[in-house]
Amino acid sequence: MTVTAYCQKIKLLSDLLANIGQPVPEKNLVTYMINGLGDKFDQVATIICHQRPLLSFNEAHSMLTLEETRLTRRPSHASHRDNASTPSAVVSDSGENPCSFAASRGD
Repeated sequence: MTVTAYCQKIKLLSDLLANIGQPVPEKNLVTYMINGLGDKFDQVATIICHQRPLLSFNEAHSMLTLEETRLTRRPSHASHRDNASTPSAVVSDSGENPCSFAASRGD
């Protein structure tokens, strides 16, 4: 799955939740986006995570798209973990530090 498709799924879930009166804060969308990324995005995920203030969803999406483009231009050994994951749930408020993504992914 491409970064754009992955982000569109997250945004769709967010919009659906907003439509039923449960909007998802921007920081939670960015945190969720980071948490679902494959290993090949670890470096850019760390950069996004440490930005203060935290980047917007669109800014983070843009950074990930640029990284995806950069990575596809260089030869590499692809693996099943090289793609963004399919989102399965979005919460409306976690209160967690977005930089806790590495521990929460179970890597």
